[in-house]
Amino acid sequence: MHQLSSERGAARERAVAWAGLELAAVDDEDGVREVAVQAAREILADVPGVEVTLLSPTDDPAGPADERWRMLPSDQGIGPAAGLAVTAADPLPQDAQHALDTLRALVAVRLDSLALTRQLQRQHLQDALTGLPNRVRLELELRGRLMVSPESIHVLLIDLDGLKPVNDEYGHARGDELLRVVAARLVDAVGDLGPVARLGGDEFVVVVRGDEHEADEVAARIVDVVEQPASLSGVVVRVGVSVGIARGRRGVTVDELLRQADAGMQAAKRAPSGRLRRPPTAPAAGSAQSTSGSP
Repeated sequence: MHQLSSERGAARERAVAWAGLELAAVDDEDGVREVAVQAAREILADVPGVEVTLLSPTDDPAGPADERWRMLPSDQGIGPAAGLAVTAADPLPQDAQHALDTLRALVAVRLDSLALTRQLQRQHLQDALTGLPNRVRLELELRGRLMVSPESIHVLLIDLDGLKPVNDEYGHARGDELLRVVAARLVDAVGDLGPVARLGGDEFVVVVRGDEHEADEVAARIVDVVEQPASLSGVVVRVGVSVGIARGRRGVTVDELLRQADAGMQAAKRAPSGRLRRPPTAPAAGSAQSTSGSP
């Protein structure tokens, strides 16, 4: 009997060790769930009348609390399931309970690690203030599109005119609120034609997937929506906007395309007759020096 108990204990230890190795290799919650289920079943393979089930957030397995073991609290999910329940007619053997507790700790550590990794990825690719993609993510997006279909994209570089006076008069908290309002308006104005990113400060970039006419229409909508009054915690402010437009072409780099759009934006700031402008070096045929916008 003692030898049989030792063999079962060793088998459970091997199941836990296997789970530790497998959990270190998986890179998503679904993988964690699969490993957890398989390991729990291996740990309890010799226990009669045991059922291992995944729990959804609304599941409530029957039976007293001491007859079941839950891998995670119900508010911490593994993918679409909230946890793992072990239901048994009799109390679990002590070594099986210990093995399950160890497995639970391994799963919790791996889930925390995956959550931290996602958080760091978001911080690396996402603007913390507005939630928009940041410059790093924008450059990745642009680099990929320039490799596949460069002439089907237009870059719109957007600069707010009047953010500094808002910061000076009402404080940076309201200036930050204004940036968030502008970000939301840009996303609505662009729709599914392309991503919106924040470069930093008062500059945003839109990558329009479409022809020149569509890019100009998006730019006009941007001017219209951004220049609408914005209510910031009881204070109503208005800002202007300047937009530079540059079209992609084969062989152009991300930096070159952004510089061309920036040149157009600077020209729009200097031009009293319009808020939108393409730079003289823009590659769009027949419109390299065109200007459009509202007076």
